[in-house]
Parts: sequence; C-alpha cells; structure tokens
Amino acid sequence: MHILVVDDEKLISWSVQKLLLKRGHDVEVCHRISDALERVRDESFDLVLSDYVMPDGKGDVLIQAVRNKKDQTKFIMMSGAIPAPLVEQLGADAYIEKPFVMAELQAVIDRAFQGDRPGTAK
Repeated sequence: MHILVVDDEKLISWSVQKLLLKRGHDVEVCHRISDALERVRDESFDLVLSDYVMPDGKGDVLIQAVRNKKDQTKFIMMSGAIPAPLVEQLGADAYIEKPFVMAELQAVIDRAFQGDRPGTAK
C-alpha cells in the first residue's frame, strides 16, 4: 500500500513509518498539513494516517481534501485531542487515540480495510 503519515511529532511519525515499512508498505511522511495537502493533491494514496491538531492547521482540512478526490483512500485519524464521534462526523474511516501502541494501530488499519467502519481504539 502507498501510505501517507502526517504528524508534527517526529517520534510518532518515525515510529509509524518504521512499522509500516517493516510490513512492506511504501510510506511518505509529512510534518505539516500544508505539505500533506500538496501530496494528496499530487499523488494517490491507499491510506492517510493523520494527527488532528497540527501547528499549521487541523486534520479536518486534510480529510476534506482526501474525500474531494473521490477515490478509495482510507483515512485514519490519530489524536488525543478530539472525541471519537467528531471524527466520524468529519468523515474519517477510523480513529486511534494517542498515545497508542503499534499493535493497536495495526489492528485499526486492518479493520479499516475490512470495511468495519468506524474503527476505534483507545
């Protein structure tokens, strides 16, 4: 899968990238919403994993950009700052609350691609 990880916390984005690379995925990382918006505009992704609160914006803008492309991209929100019902309203396929362990993240990704919407882990 081609995956975009968006998080301003570099340790989190590095850890998520490392997990996904070990599983054989093609992974790109952005630390700003503005950079992620450019990538989403210019490329197609199977999955976007994004934090909600970033220094230059919020993840709802990124969700809308992904949904406006009208492709099959899955979107998983990673955050400790918003309640799960809001994530559903925003249009994310799944949500994982920070902090999380990598096994939880992998389970949420698996559920998102099995069509179990929404997938939530705490």
